Order: sequence, then structure tokens, then C-alpha cells
Amino acid sequence: MNDISYSKFINGLNIAGVTINRKMLSEIAIDSEEAFSDLVKVAKDALNVNLKEEKVVKTSTKKETTKKEAKKEEKKETNELEDLIQKSFEEERTCYERMDQVISLSNYMQELLYHDYGVDINRIIIIPNGMSDKIKEEVDQKRLRKKWHLYPEEQMIIFVGRLEEIKGTHFLIRAFQLILQESPNCRLWIVGDGDYQNSFSEANPIFSKITFTGFVDQTSLFELYRLADVGVVPSLFEPFGYVPVEMMMHELPIVATATSGLNEVVDESCGLKVPLIVSPDSVEIDTSLLAQKIVYLLQNPKEAKRLGKNGRKRYLEKYSSEVFGKNMIAFYKSLFQECK
Repeated sequence: MNDISYSKFINGLNIAGVTINRKMLSEIAIDSEEAFSDLVKVAKDALNVNLKEEKVVKTSTKKETTKKEAKKEEKKETNELEDLIQKSFEEERTCYERMDQVISLSNYMQELLYHDYGVDINRIIIIPNGMSDKIKEEVDQKRLRKKWHLYPEEQMIIFVGRLEEIKGTHFLIRAFQLILQESPNCRLWIVGDGDYQNSFSEANPIFSKITFTGFVDQTSLFELYRLADVGVVPSLFEPFGYVPVEMMMHELPIVATATSGLNEVVDESCGLKVPLIVSPDSVEIDTSLLAQKIVYLLQNPKEAKRLGKNGRKRYLEKYSSEVFGKNMIAFYKSLFQECK
């Protein structure tokens, strides 16, 4: 049975609001962060439990479940969850073993497939995803700012993604409280659905400076990108990351965490990096450092513009749909050559 990094696994399970005893986790045989969300969904369906709510042991009357019985039941459910995770991992590993070639989105994921799933590294080819260029013409900034009710001099910070722990939104909101001390004339736009309650709790008492949009269509999203001054991607884990590619396409300077595949997508030419703080039982972001990076770009527009233009160039060279298509065609041609 393989060992698991407790910190990596617990952060994945936190997405669904699960709290599992650390001692129990020490025996789990899996080390794949990519599968966290899917595995938790499988566990939820199979166990028919609400993983987004804490289990409460009621002890006020004799008829209610005792602590001992509740602990026994919790351990049973935990073991069942471990079994489901192990089964899913083994199924994925078996699938990879049967493949002649495996396409990975990043060097990070290639290493994960090689070390954790045992895939022959010579059978893994790296082809990043591509995205169609949606920037066709200049936009009327004045008109857009009026449409979205932004004040003329108000600076805009944008986050796009699901509102959950692994996306780091709670760290961003904490950092934004510090940002307002240095740059009070700015607003944080959080675009996406998810765990609003946790975000609302973090936003106290700066609610009036944060806009939660929920899900928006692509046209609206791209308008917000064009209005933003800084894009922030504070994820704890990303196999690849479409959002930073979208930001680069829109010439938006980026502040991102130096983690997993995200660290490859956003390089120093187009963004500022914030390292993760990894301990045995947690993964965190230094909110002071995150705030400093964002404030720097807000207060240095020339540098922000330079990073944005570099990001646009990087998108065209590495992450456009044209480049992706050429890479895929070349890959399939190489397979045909091997078959001859």
C-alpha cells in the first residue's frame, strides 16, 4: 500500500466539506489530486450522505445516538470512502496501462502520471489545451464601464472560477482587505458559482467593495476581462488552467500561485508568482505577499501593461487553437508512422 500526502488529500476533500480523522487518512493508498472532485462525488452518491454538512452527534436524550455509536458509524463510512477512492484510483491506473499513448496537459501532470500511476514516461506526450482567439477589435472602455457601473477611476481586480477551497478564493478575499489599505479605490470582482457562504464570511466587513456575479455568459465574462486591471489565480492546485489562458488572451497581467500545472502556464514574462506554504496538514497562501503583488501591478500600470502584452504573445505562441491543432495533427501523424 502506497503512502499519501495528508495535506494534498485533505485539501481535495475539503472541497466537499468533509472532515476525516488524520490518523485514519494515514493508511489511504492514493496520491492523485486531479481526481479529488470526481472521487468525492462518487463517494457522495455511493454512501448517500450529504458531505457538505458536518455530522452532529446528538446526546441530549437516551433515544439519541451515543457518541460511541456515532464514532463507529463515522469510521465505517470513512473506510467505505477510502475503499471507493482506492477502487477509482486502480480503475484509472488500469485504463492508463492499456493506452498506447497518453496526452498530458503539462509537465507537472506528466510527472504525476509517471510517478503516481506508473505510466511509462515515453508513452506520455505533452500537448497543452488551446483556445480560440476571441479578441477581434478594440472595445469602448467608457461604454463598458458605464454598462457595468464602474466609476471612471475605479481599479478592478478579477477572479474567475468556482468558489471552493482549492481555488483559493478565501485567501484572495483576505488579501483584498490588505489591498484596500494601500489602494482604496479598487474593487474585487468574483466571477463564478460555488460556496458563497464561506466567501461572505471572509468578506466581512468589506462587502461593499466586492462584487459577486455568479455564473455569467462568455460575452459578459470577456467584457469583464477587458475592464480588469489585474487577474488573480490563487489556486492551491491546477492541472492546467483555462482561466489564466483567457486572461493572457485579453492582455491581462496576472498574479498566480506557483503550483502544479498553473506554474507552467503563467511564467515570469506575463505574471507575478506567489509560492504556496505547505505543511503536513495544510496548504496555504501568504495573503500579505499576495496583496503586495496585486498592489504592485495596480500602482505600476506600465509594468502591468508590459506583462499583459507578454501574456498575449505567450497565448498566441503556445495556447491558441491554431497551435493546439498543429500539435494534435503532428501527434496523430507520428502514430500513423509507427503503424507502418
